[in-house]
Amino acid sequence: MISKIKNYLSLLGYPIYDYSKKIDYFTKKSLDAFQKDYNFLVNVEFSNELLKKLEEIIAEKNLQETFVTEYTIGDANQILEPGERGEPVKDLQKNLYDLGYYRGKIDGIYGPNTETAVRNFQKNNNLPVTGTVDQNTLFAILSANQPTLSLGSNMDEVRELELILQTLGYFKGNPNAVFDKETQDAVKKFQTDSGITADGIVGRNTWRKLEEAFNPGPFLPTGELPNLIFTSSGAYVELLQNLLKELGYLEGQTFGYFGPKTSKAVENYRRSKGLPVSTVVDQSVWNAINNDLTDPQLRRPVLRINDSGDYVTILQKLLKRLGYFPGSVTGSFDKETENGVKSFQRDNGLNADGIVGPQTWNKLYEQATNPIIKPIPDGPKPTIRRGDEGPFVSELQQELKDLLYYDGQVDGIFGNMTEVAVKSFQDTNALVADGVVGVSTWNALYALYPPPIIC
Repeated sequence: MISKIKNYLSLLGYPIYDYSKKIDYFTKKSLDAFQKDYNFLVNVEFSNELLKKLEEIIAEKNLQETFVTEYTIGDANQILEPGERGEPVKDLQKNLYDLGYYRGKIDGIYGPNTETAVRNFQKNNNLPVTGTVDQNTLFAILSANQPTLSLGSNMDEVRELELILQTLGYFKGNPNAVFDKETQDAVKKFQTDSGITADGIVGRNTWRKLEEAFNPGPFLPTGELPNLIFTSSGAYVELLQNLLKELGYLEGQTFGYFGPKTSKAVENYRRSKGLPVSTVVDQSVWNAINNDLTDPQLRRPVLRINDSGDYVTILQKLLKRLGYFPGSVTGSFDKETENGVKSFQRDNGLNADGIVGPQTWNKLYEQATNPIIKPIPDGPKPTIRRGDEGPFVSELQQELKDLLYYDGQVDGIFGNMTEVAVKSFQDTNALVADGVVGVSTWNALYALYPPPIIC
């Protein structure tokens, strides 16, 4: 249904850049324009009601239904190229004209003048100079053309901003043209999570961060994909390499040739997923990659000094858990955090640059899910429960704190927070979750796995 809706919107002259089943930002923007033009609002954007309305309009206008199917694998990231014609090319020319790169006729023909304008824009914005508009070039063009927005702004670009923030999970209201307090709060939260000044003003830097966050990255086409082996080559190999880079298993440039580095990356990936270890990419590998791409735990941001937010908190907890961070968990990536990251990277054979990318994240989680074996202190442990106090309660709280179950003070008082932490620990470790710390719970505390960290 989504592909059909996209085709109908395109027939009506609304720009569609991706005809797959993905609901991307640009399709939402075209749908928003359609609803505004035809005064037609629906509660669910991609619904049978919308499809029926589009079909009625297409029939009224007597337009021919010529459907575009999903992009082939070689064109998965392709948007516009020389020789193409139509409304999307007109939009491109208008944007390049506004930016001062194009001075030709806005005719919707991707000719030499348009290609030259694209090349000049790419050169000035540190993009690969190809003369072809891919996702990265289009995002850069659109963000370069965006105005600075702040509290009180009232223009169409505010609606675009809110739509992006809504897609990213920061804005809960109904997108409109007014930059109000709710919009400002969403912007500040996004800025905080992105490690930039949280002033609530959307300038070039914030637009750039929004662009980076919204860029969907590589994705798998639907249907069965071919098996790949050592020495395979072509578009599918390049797709595989880009996906393995996205997931932190491969570094360097991708050339579409299945060589030794790709073989090693595939072998490591299969091993990490519990698949029979080999260098063959079959449907089981494609399926596992697809699952990983939709797993929010595996879509962690790159972190570096001066960043802040929830992911930095998770990073610091992991480093503390593994003995690399003695400081307080603040959610701010300071010098002490950077030193801990560098030490961890050095000890685990990674490039010790203090930047937390996919490889460092993967290694942190790999280490954190290994069992920690501690010698059980001499002497029996008493059974303790809510309401008890004393050194054994303090010991319990410290153990639970080290294992990330307990965030309260180590005060020796067995209160509600301690009981909740105990029950969570017991439930995770297949013990009776009664909140009472007896022999089984004490023994389990000294040979443990940490709880899963959700991010």
